[in-house]
Amino acid sequence: MRRVVLEPFHRRWRQILLSVALGFLTVGANIALMATAGFLIAKAATHPSTILLLWVPIVSVRFFGIARAAFRYIERLTSHDATFRILSDLRTRLYRVLEPRWPAAFSKWTMGKLMNTMMNDIEALQNVFLRVIAPPAVAILAAGLSLAIITPKGGFSLACALLMGLTMVGVIFPVVAHLSSRRLHKEGIDERTTLSQQISDMITGMADLIMTDDGGRNFLSALDERQKRLNAIQLRLTWRQGLLEGLITVTTAGTAWAMLMLALPRVQHGLLTSVMLCVVILTALTSFEAVLPLPNAFATLGESISAFRRLQDIENWPIPAPDPGPKSTTVESSQSIDTSSQSQLSLENLQSKPLLDSSCPKSWHIQAKHVSFAYTSPQRNVLTDITFDAWPGKHIAIVGHNGAGKSTLIQLLTRLWDVQDGAIKIDGVDIRQLPGETVRAGFAVVSAHAHIFHASIADNLKIAKPTASMEELYHVVQAAQLQEWIEQLPDGYDTLVGEVGLAPSGGQRQRIAIARAILANPKVFLLDEPLESLDSKTAPRVQAMLEEVTRHKTAIWITHQLRTLGPMDEILVLHEGRIIERGRHAELLNQNGRYRQMWDIEQNMFP
Repeated sequence: MRRVVLEPFHRRWRQILLSVALGFLTVGANIALMATAGFLIAKAATHPSTILLLWVPIVSVRFFGIARAAFRYIERLTSHDATFRILSDLRTRLYRVLEPRWPAAFSKWTMGKLMNTMMNDIEALQNVFLRVIAPPAVAILAAGLSLAIITPKGGFSLACALLMGLTMVGVIFPVVAHLSSRRLHKEGIDERTTLSQQISDMITGMADLIMTDDGGRNFLSALDERQKRLNAIQLRLTWRQGLLEGLITVTTAGTAWAMLMLALPRVQHGLLTSVMLCVVILTALTSFEAVLPLPNAFATLGESISAFRRLQDIENWPIPAPDPGPKSTTVESSQSIDTSSQSQLSLENLQSKPLLDSSCPKSWHIQAKHVSFAYTSPQRNVLTDITFDAWPGKHIAIVGHNGAGKSTLIQLLTRLWDVQDGAIKIDGVDIRQLPGETVRAGFAVVSAHAHIFHASIADNLKIAKPTASMEELYHVVQAAQLQEWIEQLPDGYDTLVGEVGLAPSGGQRQRIAIARAILANPKVFLLDEPLESLDSKTAPRVQAMLEEVTRHKTAIWITHQLRTLGPMDEILVLHEGRIIERGRHAELLNQNGRYRQMWDIEQNMFP
């Protein structure tokens, strides 16, 4: 994660250096403006013999006043452009680190903590440049400029007084404040993170909370108490921040007075003119502008270090299915539908072969041989000694009670996790020798809880194939029995669904997922309860369509609806992670085993 975090800053080093230079020019122009303005006012007070003696300082004041505004504008433009680009890179790179680890993510962190890291921690890191890197660099350069102006005229004693004042305001006070408030900052970050998690849980479980005896009041009380603790921490930090700002103001004024006292004897002895005395004092006061952001830089540094450590935790998570070496095969595109012919599209067109890289599997003949798997403890296998053979055109159904290991098997087939014992092979090649993207390119998964994104219906479908035409969308929607519903919507395919949009019913959501799978045109269909949310009228039509679409493809069905399994070539009955029965529907019924028991229960529930 160190490389992931630092590389975006390294990539933008030119913009960072330019921003620092522009920041220095801005502060330098302000210092020069005040110095020349002081010189002009003091010189004018001496009633020079001709206005021409004031011509240069007058022009200089105008120049530095305009230059200060121009440099500030360009500096803001450059620094914020770099910051937002760094922010984009950080989020993209965090996603790339998190993506191969996400199956294990929720065993490590809650959704609230993950979201807090994705948002707040990345936001904290993107402030590293604006509030941690740039201010000290500008302050050092500006302090050097001020000392270079003051030392020749004011002497060593005035330069030391200014340097001491700048050191106290820019280094000593911030360091003391940071060390004394470090524990409070950590407590505040922890409280804020926990509060985010609890609010996320509250929103997710709102319906359940409302149905409790107290209507969720106890949960809200706990949230209120945590918010009060966070407020108390923030109040203490605010008091300390106020004290720090007061000390900075006193020190700034005190430095100016000290320099004035040191300069007066020099004026009396003729070592410093009264005009240059004004220049020296105003230059010293203006130079503090460069060090004022440093206390905030130290506070931001603590937050950034904490955010960096949390991001480092993510990198330390194991990758459940690491890709092999660089010689692995790659996939160019697995989601292509042949539209070269001018004939009208149909389901047969949608079943054309995907355009896979020549080194990828061809027939996608899947073999599972004595597969065993455990998530955490090797002594508690989720799957044990799973063996089956699935080739194109063969349809396999996997049945069993909840927790039998059906969904885990899907994750192993799509290489979200790697098997610990045994092997899963595609065309005779162990999938652990193939990159995860290559393996997943051949699969389309219809989940029992398909996610609908906040986007139009067309965009939700195009997740499977971004280049799909409207004609292709029309045919997959017809196949999934969605056309009549979409035609009734106010904006048709452009209707927004998902969060803050139209909320499809469970059956419509499921059919959108099925349409996606057809549009993806995979080699293997993994259908997890594809008919669960469909009504009794629609389900048979969708099942018949799926059987037609997958007629020459491998299809693995996971379902509790045994009445739909008559056409299956093989049914695997899972119990406690083991295959205890296998065969066709009629054969398993005749065995009078667990499958028969499940069948009788279903018939009694749905006669």
